[in-house]
Amino acid sequence: MPETEVVLFSEDDGSVPLLAWLDHLPAKAQDKCIVKIERLARWATN
Repeated sequence: MPETEVVLFSEDDGSVPLLAWLDHLPAKAQDKCIVKIERLARWATN
């Protein structure tokens, strides 16, 4: 299966709000969010 590129929004100053938000979550919640993003990437290729 080909890789899917996930593109994250970035502000004019180069900050990425999603990553900043993820950094403030507990590790278990971060892991769950990352799994969801990976599932979306796989779904997008089908």
